[in-house]
Amino acid sequence: MQLREIPFNRHFEERICDGTKTATSRTKRYGYTGDSFVAFGRCFVLISVDKKPLGEIANHYFEDEGFNKPQEFIDFWNKLHYKKRFQVGQYVYFHKFQSTSKLPFHIHDFENSVCIICGYDKRCSQEVMELKI
Repeated sequence: MQLREIPFNRHFEERICDGTKTATSRTKRYGYTGDSFVAFGRCFVLISVDKKPLGEIANHYFEDEGFNKPQEFIDFWNKLHYKKRFQVGQYVYFHKFQSTSKLPFHIHDFENSVCIICGYDKRCSQEVMELKI
């Protein structure tokens, strides 16, 4: 479990921070289950990373991606990937995440600075503090 860097478009700041965006699809893998990352001054943990076709993501996971309709996801994908565009059968990495502050209460059991129960990373907490200063 490591602290990763996953860049996000400012368009998603509010949706990530209020918990309506809980996943991101990328053409490359940005981490593994249990890894942590900081986005917009908050710490998150990856709860799964799977390869899925874009068509499946658009049809079944558009809300996890922070959109109200499949077409909104497709339109935004095309905006970001204007050369290759949305392809139903293209496999991408679907990164599912949650805020570490929303996990149920428990006593952390650390191994190499990472809780083996929830994935909380002590280094991530320090990163958040540094961002706020």
